[in-house]
Amino acid sequence: MSVNEALPSTPAGERNLAPLTAVLRSRLPAAGDVLEVASGTGQHVAHWARAFSNLVFQPSDPDAEARAGIEAWRRATVVGNLRAPLALDVGGADWTGVAPGPWAAILAVNLLHIAPWTATLGLFAGAGATLAAGGRVFVYGPFAEDGVLEPESNRRFDALLRAQDPAWGVRDLAEVRAVADQAGLALVEQVAMHGIGVAGLAVFHLLPAVRCVLVSTISRHLCHGEKRVGKSLIDECGAYLARIVFRTRLVKIGHAASAVSTGAS
Repeated sequence: MSVNEALPSTPAGERNLAPLTAVLRSRLPAAGDVLEVASGTGQHVAHWARAFSNLVFQPSDPDAEARAGIEAWRRATVVGNLRAPLALDVGGADWTGVAPGPWAAILAVNLLHIAPWTATLGLFAGAGATLAAGGRVFVYGPFAEDGVLEPESNRRFDALLRAQDPAWGVRDLAEVRAVADQAGLALVEQVAMHGIGVAGLAVFHLLPAVRCVLVSTISRHLCHGEKRVGKSLIDECGAYLARIVFRTRLVKIGHAASAVSTGAS
């Protein structure tokens, strides 16, 4: 869709629209409801509603003026899979009552660095509670990695953000991962997108309902979930644990319940 001058838009939003759409095309789910938080101008979500007609998009923003712009885009787009915007602030109080889902995916574009850290905490806490099984969170923006922020242009950008508001700034991906882990999500992919500025897309996947807790060795673990007991559950949990251990660092999944008796196998 070409930008209509009567509708709100930003040059940066227009520049990254096509590359983001191309990256999302092979990663969004085949069907379901998709929540976009901090939709801003609405130009992204309006385009995606037309590009991905198999999905239903729910835009949102805490700002009333932004929501008016999103609604203008919705009316101009004239599609049936774009809902009216919600008044939702992921950095405020628990937002799951406003947008309970279940969501097949949640999108957050250029949010984490232009918001207080509470937005990161709220985004993943709410995502862990509202995502459908197998749901994903897509986070686009610049990131530091293990305390290193490259290149110089990103360091200047970070300084500019923090001068504008000390609570803002480019986030370290390791810290974002830790927050996601506590909410039951794991980082499964990073997509570098240098063609539209030095930024990237981080994809977080909701972990299975079955939880695994490392006991003393990788080969011996205790599992619980779905009220299923027996060898099949142990095998499933073992396979899941092995994937996590060898794909990335094993982190605390949390919410551990009573262990299955060792006689179950």
